[in-house]
Amino acid sequence: MYSLVTPVSVQSTQEMGYKNYFEYYNLDGTLESTKQFHGCTVFISFWSKSCGPCIRSFSKDRELRARLMDEGVILINASIDNKEEWKWSVAKYKPNGLNVHPKKIQKLQRHFDIYFLPVYATLDIDGNIVSYPNSQRGNVVDFSKLFDQKK
Repeated sequence: MYSLVTPVSVQSTQEMGYKNYFEYYNLDGTLESTKQFHGCTVFISFWSKSCGPCIRSFSKDRELRARLMDEGVILINASIDNKEEWKWSVAKYKPNGLNVHPKKIQKLQRHFDIYFLPVYATLDIDGNIVSYPNSQRGNVVDFSKLFDQKK
């Protein structure tokens, strides 16, 4: 089990042009932004179809993810695969939450320091990264413990 750490610094938000928001395509191809979730707690899971731990977490943590969504947490599954692989993987593994394909994957990878997968980040209601678990960067189980403590 990995431990959570509290606020971290990432690259300058000016470089991104906004806080920790990003544009993404949803499954029907519409371009949207995580800005729409300003005011909500957001848990982001960065994943790929070739990442075994990513895929296992979708089924292993299904009930926990459903509970968090019921409590108002926005769960975003952001794939770094190409669009065709992403759509195929979502259809096959059916991860619960909002399944998205980031518009600018490489820029997002640099911003969130994604050098391995899975990577998880939690954004507070103002879009600030408030938990960025250490080492392997935790998982939805770690996030749920942190979330439950804040209630």
